[in-house]
Amino acid sequence: MKKQLGSFLIIIVGVFWLLMAMDILPPIQWVWSGALFAAGIYITLFEKGNRAMAVVGPFLILLSVLSVLRQMDLMRLEIELPVAVIGFGVISLVRGGDKSEKK
Repeated sequence: MKKQLGSFLIIIVGVFWLLMAMDILPPIQWVWSGALFAAGIYITLFEKGNRAMAVVGPFLILLSVLSVLRQMDLMRLEIELPVAVIGFGVISLVRGGDKSEKK
């Protein structure tokens, strides 16, 4: 399944790149945002059991979405950065709790 996911992600990147080159999609750095998103999905799906990765994967997905919103002029950088920090804290609370610790 990992091999198929990699191929699928390459196809998605190529499609977005082509649509941007044809001026169908706005001029957004899709490769950068897509790479963040793909890394987040990969980490979330395949790095189970690692508490740090349980936070990093969703955080990369959040950064990808925020990056696209900023590039589409729907969010200013002054707003994106605090939202990213708040999002990291929320993700840490929700996903980062160690359930194996019992006192």
